[in-house]
Amino acid sequence: MSFAPTLLQLVNGNIELEEKPIDKLISNSLSESNSQDSEKSIVVLSIKQPIIKYTNAWYGWLGSKTFISILKNLESRSDVLGVVLDIDSGGGQVYGTPEFYDFIRNFSKPIVAYTDGYMCSAAYYIGNGTNYIVANKRADAIGSIGAYSSFIDFTGILEKLGAKDHTFYATKSTEKNSEVREILEKSNYEPYIKNILDPMVETFHNDMKATRPGLNEAVFKGGTWGAEKSLELGLIDEIGTIETAILKVVELSNSDNLNSNTDMSKENSFPKLAAVLGVEEVEAKKANIFSSSETVSLSVDQLSAIEAALTDPGDSQKLADLQTQLQAAKTAQTNAERKVSDLDNAVTAAITKAGLTEEKKATTAENVDFLADKLIEYGAKDGAVPTNVTSKGDKVEEADPESTAIYDSIIN
Repeated sequence: MSFAPTLLQLVNGNIELEEKPIDKLISNSLSESNSQDSEKSIVVLSIKQPIIKYTNAWYGWLGSKTFISILKNLESRSDVLGVVLDIDSGGGQVYGTPEFYDFIRNFSKPIVAYTDGYMCSAAYYIGNGTNYIVANKRADAIGSIGAYSSFIDFTGILEKLGAKDHTFYATKSTEKNSEVREILEKSNYEPYIKNILDPMVETFHNDMKATRPGLNEAVFKGGTWGAEKSLELGLIDEIGTIETAILKVVELSNSDNLNSNTDMSKENSFPKLAAVLGVEEVEAKKANIFSSSETVSLSVDQLSAIEAALTDPGDSQKLADLQTQLQAAKTAQTNAERKVSDLDNAVTAAITKAGLTEEKKATTAENVDFLADKLIEYGAKDGAVPTNVTSKGDKVEEADPESTAIYDSIIN
């Protein structure tokens, strides 16, 4: 889809492709701003294109591999204080994006992401690896944490043009391209979704939760939001401008707690505050306190002050009690989930045994109500009429009509 506008112009003869020098593409993506330290500068690296793994000089798109090389160079330069990633991208390839995310997470200098347009899917994956995310209040769309694939089958067009496609596999290559073959031969998308897309999304979700444990669960369905809602959901840290992002790099460079973009050490994990909030840890570089109406960002100094205020002579015992309560709550939740699972299995077995599988409902509660209704329905029906069996040698006398009256009245 990203290539489509350019391809259309090519087909109509409106443009001619010309390979662009890589050095020029890189230089066009870089700009520098003077920091408060006159001897050092902050580099703004523009990522305003579809995300791809390898640089395409014909279309002028830098690949994630090239961006990593650029950042390695900036990381080694003593005159560079930090970096701002100026992002405006709807996403792109999965391949190469997790690697880029990992590199940013371990970048040793302050690195901040900014968007005044789109920061979606693969682009958000990249931005979320930074120390801090700033979005312009007019930003168009942020999020799209998910994956999809499109597949165009051109065989019909080729056959209409007189071409015939013959694809065949080695005897022992039965699983090769099996997911794609299911699409081509049976229009069956399930294997591709289950074996390829779903594992990608699972990794995507896990990485986002590792960086931002306070993310609202709503963001994992793949939706996008503007700046204010993104702040509320935990997708970004602040609403501001590119200057806000640059100043944040300066602030982070003066912080003693910023050694790298890896997880904070246990000394800076604020265990007392985490116990009060009922979470496993509070990560300083992503410190957000969420409420129903707003998100409050706290500095490392503010977190340290709260941590110190929570200290008293009986603090160790209180912390132990809170941790015990938290563990008990987790155990209770696990047991409850197991009971719900057992109930669901039992209800499903009952429906199957009753031969009502085709009428099965979507949820366990609906299925319980369904079975109850069936029990009432069947209970209201007549029972089976008993049959008197006789052998050929038995003497059967004709029954007196009056003698069977009571029986008949019961049956009828």
